[in-house]
Amino acid sequence: MKAIQIEAFGNPAEVMKLVDVPDVGAPGSGEVVIALEASPINMSDLLMISGRYGYRPKLPSIVGTEGVGRVVAVGRGVTHLKQGDRTLIPYPAPAWAERIKAHAAWLRALPDGDPLQLAMLGVNPATAYLLLHKFAKLSAGDWVGLNAANSAVGLCVIALARLQGLKTLSIVRREAAAQSVRDAGGDRVIVAGDNLPAQIAGALDGAELGLALDATTGPIVPDLAAALRFRGVLVTYAFVTTASPSVRAHDLIFNEVTHTGFWLHNWLRRAPRAEIEHGHIPIDMKRQHRLPEQVRHNIIACEASHRSCELAGHHGGVDAVDETAGHVAGGKDIRGARRAHELIDDDAAIRVPFDIERLGQRIRAHARAPHDRLRWDDLP
Repeated sequence: MKAIQIEAFGNPAEVMKLVDVPDVGAPGSGEVVIALEASPINMSDLLMISGRYGYRPKLPSIVGTEGVGRVVAVGRGVTHLKQGDRTLIPYPAPAWAERIKAHAAWLRALPDGDPLQLAMLGVNPATAYLLLHKFAKLSAGDWVGLNAANSAVGLCVIALARLQGLKTLSIVRREAAAQSVRDAGGDRVIVAGDNLPAQIAGALDGAELGLALDATTGPIVPDLAAALRFRGVLVTYAFVTTASPSVRAHDLIFNEVTHTGFWLHNWLRRAPRAEIEHGHIPIDMKRQHRLPEQVRHNIIACEASHRSCELAGHHGGVDAVDETAGHVAGGKDIRGARRAHELIDDDAAIRVPFDIERLGQRIRAHARAPHDRLRWDDLP
């Protein structure tokens, strides 16, 4: 079968290869074989391929993080899935292959929908949900601040926050991005200017943030932290620059602000099994119609992304992939192909049959800077 593989770390446009690999074979007991339909290209994929991510798989390695496909074979004991069902590629299986064999325990049949949209259910909604629930006690009316608000995770955060009665202060770098966030339901949206602290203060109008979410590690971070209430929490869950996120000593000491990080893979590996297996998003489905369609589809199927039993160690030697896979997706539409602050065009989703030459062309054409020298000013 065909797969996209790397034999060395480096520029993704140069090191990714379309290769023939042994077929996964028949499923064993409790397993299914899934034929890939679509998989998003995430910034984390590009970072991993370049050797700059939180783990390095053993080489050679099939790459890719998440996706969606059809069940083509069912092993003994699997009764909740049948041939023809559409389901997620289990995170963090190496997804960029024609077929993937996986344990079926946590997989669920998905509703009908756009496969490009369904392909990104495994990471972004779960990340957004955990960011809102794991780090700070928030009540209706509290404020959540976030940068890269036009990202896939950002749009999911905004949608989930609205359902909880929370308010969002969103920071972006372009007016076009700001409009997409407004359309998605952001309460206050700022296009970062020369005096961001004043912009934040004006938008909050005397209120303070209970939680701040950072996906860039750029210069916005200290200004977000400064807007937190006493013992507020700043969470850095993604990065696109080489800068270190900083919080001013004044805020750390006198306002007792907490700055921590989050990687979804760590949660999957370390959270109690019952918490992972039974994690869910309590949403009043009657209110779903208020959400943008692409966000609504994510949330409806989000429970499946939480039911992630026994993920570590059963995906053919690849240890772990991505955390926030959607952390820096650009634009109003969070369909699977839109990723990495528009480093990748909509047409560059991984699909079967693979077109590795076109994929490489897209990566080269849409990179705003060399993969190892991305700067804050290169972001949209």
